[in-house]
Amino acid sequence: MAVEEYDVKKGIWIITKQNPIEILLTCFLTIAVIVAVVLSVIVLSKVNNASTTTSSNDNANPTSSSAAPKCTNRIHQDVVVMYDASLATGDLSLFKATNSYLRDTFFTDWSIGAAAQVAVIPFPNSDTFHDQSGFGDFGTARDSNDLQYLMTRHAQLLNNGTVQTSSSSDIISGLNATQKYLVGQLHDRPDARNTAIIFATSADGATDDAANIAYHMKRNFMFFLTVAVGSAANNTILTDQLASNGAYAFSIKDPSNLSDGQALARSIHDLLLTIPNGSICL
Repeated sequence: MAVEEYDVKKGIWIITKQNPIEILLTCFLTIAVIVAVVLSVIVLSKVNNASTTTSSNDNANPTSSSAAPKCTNRIHQDVVVMYDASLATGDLSLFKATNSYLRDTFFTDWSIGAAAQVAVIPFPNSDTFHDQSGFGDFGTARDSNDLQYLMTRHAQLLNNGTVQTSSSSDIISGLNATQKYLVGQLHDRPDARNTAIIFATSADGATDDAANIAYHMKRNFMFFLTVAVGSAANNTILTDQLASNGAYAFSIKDPSNLSDGQALARSIHDLLLTIPNGSICL
């Protein structure tokens, strides 16, 4: 490329040739500067827009960075509730009160089916109750409605004489039925604790033989809670040997007393949540 330059000394214009490489370098540098300027403008524009958007979101939703809502601990156990249906106390009033209490109050805070599996077994004559009411295994009561139906059915079987009442409170009958129909059966979940809760209305059902059976069941990792109903608290085998420890032994004078019944239900519910690997967050 030719370039005209004025020679001051000679006073004339002269034509010189510029090196092509220099020309290319000059063009390249010029283009690079222009591109750099354009990119800088674009980047600054995006940064300003992002800053404005973030500020707007924070003002509109100041709690967006807060922690997610916490879940609720639920009992995650396979629980069998054995309760006294004998005439050992002279009449069935305590059975009826216990049956109504379990049906309407005791399981209020439980997520039956979703987390806890529950079976209810009256004693004595537990095998007959099983055959007539079909309390099945841990998977029979799929929700609280199923459980309420089973409790109602138990009362009907005693009232109409289908199941004969007994003058002897026989906890062994309930323990044997638990091992026969529940533990190790189809819906006995391997990842869930096995827990037994015994409601005894008479002291004579808690015998050394019953304590011995319970002892072997505990060795297979089953937890035992006892509830002495009425005068049954006078039996130390019930409170000291059947229960896994002293903190697992409860008593209630009259299950039909609403405030006492609710307090007992909460205490047992909260205790079950403390059993190792016995709860799940839902």
